[in-house]
Amino acid sequence: MAQFHNIKVGDRYLRQYKLTSKDTPANYGDGNLRDLFSTGSLSTMMLHAATQVIDQNLPDGVVSIGSMLQINHEEPTLIGMMVTVEATVKQIENNKILVAIKAYDEVGSISHGLNERKVIDLQSLMSLAEKRAEIVGRSV
Repeated sequence: MAQFHNIKVGDRYLRQYKLTSKDTPANYGDGNLRDLFSTGSLSTMMLHAATQVIDQNLPDGVVSIGSMLQINHEEPTLIGMMVTVEATVKQIENNKILVAIKAYDEVGSISHGLNERKVIDLQSLMSLAEKRAEIVGRSV
């Protein structure tokens, strides 16, 4: 396994988004909530932040993959508002990294959670996926 000693507890990644109609539940099959920020879009933004805080510090050929995701979406946010997503490395154990993720809008906190990520060799991951696909007669 490649070393990733340049990732440290306390590393942070921050990104802001202006919410648009693409971020509503209507894009996930619920047309009744067309002016609100969807949990689906929120989770995508939070996963992006968790991935970036780790992967931007990894060598070529090494990636992080999600192994656990927990998100509490606690407050409604209207489309057009700004949302900030923050990911912070909380724990590193062998190839497992626990990332705390939170989001807030212009009023305050709207969500928090955890994402456990495993740092792995990309070629090994693809090899495993290809072996699994062969079981059902598929290939890349």
